[in-house]
Amino acid sequence: MLNDLARHSVDTVAFRDRIPYVLDLLAGVTRTIDAESGGQRTLDFSAWWSQVDRSAQRSMQEMRNAELKELVSRTAAHFDTNIVVRAADYPDLRVSDGDTVTRISWAFEGGPLHGKPVLATLRDYLLSVGQLVDEAERRLTP
Repeated sequence: MLNDLARHSVDTVAFRDRIPYVLDLLAGVTRTIDAESGGQRTLDFSAWWSQVDRSAQRSMQEMRNAELKELVSRTAAHFDTNIVVRAADYPDLRVSDGDTVTRISWAFEGGPLHGKPVLATLRDYLLSVGQLVDEAERRLTP
């Protein structure tokens, strides 16, 4: 879903439609670890789990709740337009000399992630929860 969100970053409607669901999935990782580990926790897991910093998860949860429950957008699109560009300055794009290039980036607006770039922040969080899942699985194994 995060890759799908990134593919739609140039379409403001599609991006806004998808962001709540990506936030929901990411915020749900620690909830899932907590729920699925119940009844099978090792002492090692319990000691570790009680020390896990969940502040990033709380931030994701807060953003998710704003988007899904309160219908408050916590993202803003930023448009950077350059006119009469040189094609050589944009090797990653199919442009010709003299074209106009507009790039759209997204940042969180309000809340605990205010000002952070949306896609980079979500990718970093996905990486961290992936590591959290790996560690949880390792510690749940007797």
